[in-house]
Amino acid sequence: MGKLAEEKHQRLLISKFIPLLDGGKVQKRLEEGCEVLDLGCGEGECVRLMAKAFPNSKFVGIDIAKDALSTARSKSEKMGLQNTTFLERDATALENNEELRGRFDLITSFDAMHDFPDPPAAMRGMSTLLKPDGKFAMVDIRAETGLLNNRNHGMAPFLYAVISDRACFDCLV
Repeated sequence: MGKLAEEKHQRLLISKFIPLLDGGKVQKRLEEGCEVLDLGCGEGECVRLMAKAFPNSKFVGIDIAKDALSTARSKSEKMGLQNTTFLERDATALENNEELRGRFDLITSFDAMHDFPDPPAAMRGMSTLLKPDGKFAMVDIRAETGLLNNRNHGMAPFLYAVISDRACFDCLV
């Protein structure tokens, strides 16, 4: 996740976004304790922000980038967060994942869905991981997967300029 996105989440995720979910019911569940999955967590910024704000809940971050997950684990450990776990998983291959099926009260995805090679597969898989009364919340840019699909997007130069070098290489692949 780029510095701009991190700053946005630091300012807005806990104070503005979470309280809006389901009329405040999601925040209440987080305060009481529930299980949350962040799909495409990258270096885990959103997972850590939520874990710090809601210590009674458990947070799992999923990503395929080993380096990002290593950073996520290290930063979480340095903060002393005991309620975070980071797993290497392909978000587009979760549909038949028995380990995680029906486990989560809340699934989030922040600025990640557009980077998945098959967003519909990620959405199908995500839906199998929610509990029957679970909620899904997503924030993403309005863009297509892949550089070439965005060449006519009015903000294309900005979309690719505000992400880190590492993330840019991932987007171009």
